[in-house]
Amino acid sequence: MSTLFYDHLIPWEKVQVTLNGIDATVEEKAIILDHIEEIIHTHMLMYMLERLPQEKHESFIIRFHENPSDITHIGFLREHGTKDIEKEIQDAIQKTVENLLSDLK
Repeated sequence: MSTLFYDHLIPWEKVQVTLNGIDATVEEKAIILDHIEEIIHTHMLMYMLERLPQEKHESFIIRFHENPSDITHIGFLREHGTKDIEKEIQDAIQKTVENLLSDLK
């Protein structure tokens, strides 16, 4: 998966520690990690869209699709959504990751 503008908010070390603690092959762990990345991405995209007015959804999706790593997406979300969006995204990611990792234990 490509680099996303909110990747720095994902606790990858916590994910890796949990993956290291499960009984699975390296290949199985890689597949699990891919699934975790996809689930986080899907949840976060939906989360961000829920915080934007409906009329801004298309423009955000186009922006995001054209350059998923562009950090100016946070500014777009602040301007058209909520001011504390970065903290809100971080909290939502934390909750999503905790739920996913609890399923692995």
